Amino acid sequence: MKTKWVHPHNYGWLQGQLDENEVDHLWDCIKTARGKNMKGTLVGQIDRSYRIEDKDNWFWKNVIERLTSGYGKYFDHDHVPINSMDPPTQPYLESMWVNYQSAGEYQPIHNHAGAYSFAIWLKEPVEFEDQAKINNAKGASKSFNNSFQFQYTNIFGQIKTHLYSLGKKWENTIVFFPSPLMHTVSPFFECDEQRVSISGNVFLKHKKK
Repeated sequence: MKTKWVHPHNYGWLQGQLDENEVDHLWDCIKTARGKNMKGTLVGQIDRSYRIEDKDNWFWKNVIERLTSGYGKYFDHDHVPINSMDPPTQPYLESMWVNYQSAGEYQPIHNHAGAYSFAIWLKEPVEFEDQAKINNAKGASKSFNNSFQFQYTNIFGQIKTHLYSLGKKWENTIVFFPSPLMHTVSPFFECDEQRVSISGNVFLKHKKK
């Protein structure tokens, strides 16, 4: 008997580590930001979220555009009509913002608008392992303090969670994913410093003839 593996198509996400130039560019965008407070348009139960501008479209050209193309090569773009409409469409960086999260604050489960989205952890003030020792997590089968989670259904219709145990080692990491993918950020505790992260959305527009 001959057999073969049959792996049904499913979507995932890309994960990468930003280099020094890429990180410096983002901090520069944050420091010189004149953007509006986006808290009223977002679900985050956090201190502040400010829109930032990608200077000279540099981060799009050097990072996000490559990730968009790379996602299509690995998973395909079936869930979004990139280059498949008449007139054809092309992706662009529609928005990017910085989040300041204090102890006890969180991002409830949500998804984003657009075709693709991303999250970048720039400053992680606490360690997942230490947060697991706090009283609210003691005795639980698993700690979720100071974590980022993707939620999705598998082939059996079961809801699954992929958890990122956040801490210093995850600083300057980017995760790039389809915008409909549900995700959440759990709170951390007993720390006076803030977590600093960046989020953004990739939209589609019609190509100019």
